[in-house]
Amino acid sequence: MKKIKNFWASLEGNKKKPSDLKKINKVNSDLFIKKIKSKDQIFIKKMISGLYSGQFYVIKNVITKKYINKLKLNLVDYSKKNNSSFHKMLEKCPNYWRRQDDKLAKKYSIIFLDGIKKILKFGKILTTYGDV
Repeated sequence: MKKIKNFWASLEGNKKKPSDLKKINKVNSDLFIKKIKSKDQIFIKKMISGLYSGQFYVIKNVITKKYINKLKLNLVDYSKKNNSSFHKMLEKCPNYWRRQDDKLAKKYSIIFLDGIKKILKFGKILTTYGDV
C-alpha cells in the first residue's frame, strides 16, 4: 500500500484538484471489493487517477434491497410520528423537509407560475418558448 500512498501523494502534489464532474463511472460492489482486497494496483491507480481528473464513482449494490425497503418504512414511520417543519437554509439547519399540503403546493405549482407570467410585461416572449 505504500506504492498507492506515494502515487496519491504525487497526484496531490502535481495535479490540480478537479472542480467539475467530467464522467460518472459505475462499479459493482463485488468487483470493487475484490480488487481492493487483492490490492490490484492497476485498478486502484486507475480509480485514483480518475478521481483526480474529475471522475465520480458509483459503487453499485453496496446496500441490499432488504435494507433499502426497511429504510423506506422507517422514513415513512418517522414522517408520520413527527410534525414537519421548515427552516430557512442556514448553517446547522436541523432539516430541510416539510410536508406540503394543497395550500403550500400552490406556491410552487404551474398555476402560480402562470399567474406570475401574466403579470410580467414580457410574458408574450416567455410563451413563445413554451409553457413553464
